Amino acid sequence: MVQVPNRAMNEVQGAIKREGMGRRLAMAIIGGLIAAFGLDLFLVPSGIIAGGVSGISALAAHLTGLHTGMFLFGLNLPLLLLVYRQPDRERALIATAGLLTFSVCSILFFPIPSLVDSKIGSAGIGGIFLGLGIGIGLRYGVVLDTLQMPKLPQQLSYLLAHLKL
Repeated sequence: MVQVPNRAMNEVQGAIKREGMGRRLAMAIIGGLIAAFGLDLFLVPSGIIAGGVSGISALAAHLTGLHTGMFLFGLNLPLLLLVYRQPDRERALIATAGLLTFSVCSILFFPIPSLVDSKIGSAGIGGIFLGLGIGIGLRYGVVLDTLQMPKLPQQLSYLLAHLKL
């Protein structure tokens, strides 16, 4: 396995701080919006369950008939509590914005029927949008799903930080 030099890791951490709170906040909101779009306009109406807390929320919504966003917020609440216990308040604010956007947009999109009739098409398109939204969040240091909380390996973190999006 290739080791990432400490100097490179310091550069990655510096790049994340330089991106600024405004850009990270905007990307958290965009990522949450895109993820909710994929989840509630393609996957949930077609009866397709994703993985992680998003999937648990979709399953609970199918069983109870309640909004997926309510379960997303309730199940991700422990993440927010853990983030607020850390000294970095900027990260806590950005995580809150991303999760609130994901949950609120999921509630708003819930009554809209599936945009694609085919389950295979819904799975493909919904998976792309959900993955894109969560990926944008990860790229800018925002966790939209509690199950993504473990630290990324250094090599992957280094690679994501140097992508030019």
